[in-house]
Amino acid sequence: MYPVDLVSGYTLKQIQTVLNGSHTVDVFYDKLFNLYSNSTKNHLNLMQTQLLTIFRIIVIFLFCTIASACDPDDRMNAKQYDYKVALENKSISAITIDGYRTLGQFGDKLETSVLVSTLSVSPKSISDIESITIPKPLGNPAFGFIYPGMQNNVDSIVLKFSNNKGYYTSSKNKEFWLKNKSSLLSISENEIIQKNEVLIYEISQEDLIMAYDLP
Repeated sequence: MYPVDLVSGYTLKQIQTVLNGSHTVDVFYDKLFNLYSNSTKNHLNLMQTQLLTIFRIIVIFLFCTIASACDPDDRMNAKQYDYKVALENKSISAITIDGYRTLGQFGDKLETSVLVSTLSVSPKSISDIESITIPKPLGNPAFGFIYPGMQNNVDSIVLKFSNNKGYYTSSKNKEFWLKNKSSLLSISENEIIQKNEVLIYEISQEDLIMAYDLP
């Protein structure tokens, strides 16, 4: 792709002189036209227009190439990993786990908390087995997941035993959650055990004993 070049006769010295201080293509061509007499100078405007058109085409081509290389669909095609997960209640008390939305779209506190999901697990039993799909596998330092049912706008969780004691946590404060465990909003690998190809998050009898009085 080349412009039709009908311009000739300019010396390198003339071109160098015009280039000095010319910060745009338009300034360059205007100075070349006005400073020097040349029998082909009337073709400068045509050449300038053609070069600018070619430049725009190249820029558009490069933009499209970069945009396609950064296609968000590539992220969708990244490898994903499927796992089975469950909660195991090893205590002698039934537990109920409620997920709440307490914050608005912009992080403002809602006047009334909204109950989003509820999980129940009987004493000495395992909950229903759920499936998750996550981008990082076991063994990867970035492995982690949100427990199923707690993904959709849940920012606070209350875990309650049948004696009305329990634990609570939010996305910003984990002070009153199970000791030495991450919350169900961000489960890491060292908080789970694997049984029969199921990733288990345990609530123990000790957790029952150490539970807080809930408001």
